[in-house]
Amino acid sequence: MSFEPQNERQQPFTWHSIWRVALNHRKELIIANLVALLAAIASVPVPLLMPLLVDEVLLDQPGAIVAAVNRFFS
Repeated sequence: MSFEPQNERQQPFTWHSIWRVALNHRKELIIANLVALLAAIASVPVPLLMPLLVDEVLLDQPGAIVAAVNRFFS
């Protein structure tokens, strides 16, 4: 099986052709960017809360943010 193009002369990519392809897939691009944004927003708080959880659990020092999170989820 050969993966060579059917016509020997391919057109080079231009910004205009890339823009045209992007506009043809506008809905999919918007959804993909929203999913990526939500994933980034969801993954940011976990590493930021780790030092607070270490203080709370290992050092037995109560933290104000941990108490607030407990009130929020209980």
